[in-house]
Amino acid sequence: MRIGFLVGALIATALGGVKAAEPADGGVSDFLLRPASQPHYGIPTASAAPQAKATTQESGLPVLSIHGWNKAQDRPSIQLALVLGKTADPAALAPLAIDGVKAVTDWKHAIEMLDQPIVGVPGQIRRKSMALLEFDDQKLLRLMGHDNSLKKPAVFGLDESGVRLVFYVLETWSDASGDFRLELRDLDAAADKFAQPGQLRIWLLDDEKPVWSETIPWPGKQEKVLAPKPAEPATPKFDMAPPRLSPGDGPLAPAAVAPTVPATNLPPLWPSNPVAPPRNSPPPQAVQPPAPLDVKEMSVDQLVDHIDKTWGAGMSSRVRREWQGGTDYFYKSQNPVADRLNVFVRVVKDCYWETSGELHDAFSVLYGKLKQRQTPSAHQ
Repeated sequence: MRIGFLVGALIATALGGVKAAEPADGGVSDFLLRPASQPHYGIPTASAAPQAKATTQESGLPVLSIHGWNKAQDRPSIQLALVLGKTADPAALAPLAIDGVKAVTDWKHAIEMLDQPIVGVPGQIRRKSMALLEFDDQKLLRLMGHDNSLKKPAVFGLDESGVRLVFYVLETWSDASGDFRLELRDLDAAADKFAQPGQLRIWLLDDEKPVWSETIPWPGKQEKVLAPKPAEPATPKFDMAPPRLSPGDGPLAPAAVAPTVPATNLPPLWPSNPVAPPRNSPPPQAVQPPAPLDVKEMSVDQLVDHIDKTWGAGMSSRVRREWQGGTDYFYKSQNPVADRLNVFVRVVKDCYWETSGELHDAFSVLYGKLKQRQTPSAHQ
């Protein structure tokens, strides 16, 4: 038995493996014959544990960075949960149960869709993709894709609560140093929730099994404090009184006065014999404005004009930019009608997801009217 142990140790050493401790009874030990160059899977060691921190930019927007996530894991993913208020215990939360194989397939497909250029689309329209992933007893995860703040096509998942985020294909969220980096402006529809301060629960998972977790303070969006405006210098006062004459000066010449020209052939300010209105005449009837149309009764052009005039000034900067770019492309581009219609349909759909209330409903009606205009081949 001792000879077998020594032979096994020599084999493990020659293969670059790591030998396990010899059992107390002198029996044959198990060996991990993995080459030393192969990375370690599973729970990170204390020296290599990830480090997460949330900082605030000069603009007041928060940024999350995670240093040291293990890129060599089989199927790495990161999940975030924002905990608002002080009553909930973030450590009591568990990550979402997701089918990782299907999730990675859907993630990569959504990223490929972002990589495909759209011919004729103006530069101010942001490339986006939208999909749904079912998980954990028919719950839905919205997969939202766009070019993130790192200028990479990337996708994140948002659950129905709006405070749970899921990330796969982590290299699309990694900066030049390899750190995971997420800015508030990357979150689109979730930005309003994550603009609030709270606690952020973070999980690093491999094959959907947690290998590391931590809770950090989340600052939320901070109001940018403007520097006080410097006081303006006092305006010098000038003496506007006429100059005084010394005893040797002569009298001041009188100011020139324009000669008065009598007005001739001017109509009287009021007729000398005004005509009195006839007695017992009915009072003039006020012109009643036409009743406003319901958005469902409007044409596409009327509805576009109604949305622009009613809610245009109150749109968020992102929605306003996409809406303005989409309408300009739809009405002013010289591209084929089918291409302009397809692009405008996608723009209206994005605006629908990022708004609420009456504007959200108006975009829904407009989206339905535009879909009716598409031919079957245009939106297959």
